[in-house]
Amino acid sequence: MINGKSVLAIIPARGGSKEIVGKNKKLFGKKPLIAWTIEEAKKSDYIDNIIVSTDSNEIADIAIKYGAKAPFLRPRKYAKNKSTAKEVILHALNWFEKNSNTFDYFVYLQPTSPFRKTIHIDESIKQLCSQTIASSIVSVRKVKDHPYWMKIIAKKGYLKNYTDDSDSYSNRQQLPKFYTVNGAIYISTWKVFIKDESFYKKKCLAYLMEETSSHDLDTMTDWHYAEYILSRVKV
Repeated sequence: MINGKSVLAIIPARGGSKEIVGKNKKLFGKKPLIAWTIEEAKKSDYIDNIIVSTDSNEIADIAIKYGAKAPFLRPRKYAKNKSTAKEVILHALNWFEKNSNTFDYFVYLQPTSPFRKTIHIDESIKQLCSQTIASSIVSVRKVKDHPYWMKIIAKKGYLKNYTDDSDSYSNRQQLPKFYTVNGAIYISTWKVFIKDESFYKKKCLAYLMEETSSHDLDTMTDWHYAEYILSRVKV
């Protein structure tokens, strides 16, 4: 708990995966990928309950082995390639409401961010709970490819600037700061998300993370690079 408020961690981990086959149970280092997120969530000073939302009995067993709970199996309609995070979250929140066990906040932690640490989780929870205006917080990192320097391919294959501001900046130091959501941490008040079904309709804070901690595993190239980081960097 934090300031008398309860916090639920939701970790989504369906059995299927289009780009990395079986990625949530695939060994990363010496343990399943999902275990990295469960173990960091368990060390949080503020999280009261950790659940894994999965459609797989095997992943549910892995989750329980590493200290999370798997109180339900996610319906197949919410475990497809095109299923959205919003659908997964609302299914979990509604399950708890039907079972008369709600929380003040929830933290949504995707297993594809294995370098996200407990300190990131707890700092973002504290940042959100230390004020009363914003109802959510989402982790971000600085962009690698700045949109002001991006191009589009126009008719006949000609390159054009993505934005009219492109020619106003001759070096990277002059560029305005841009950030992108890194997929590592999403936190919201329970009641607001149930009502708005979004992290962004009300005031949403940003929690800035550095590049290595932000590394997200979507493709096998991402996976191989993450293994390189794991072998070379203390994380």
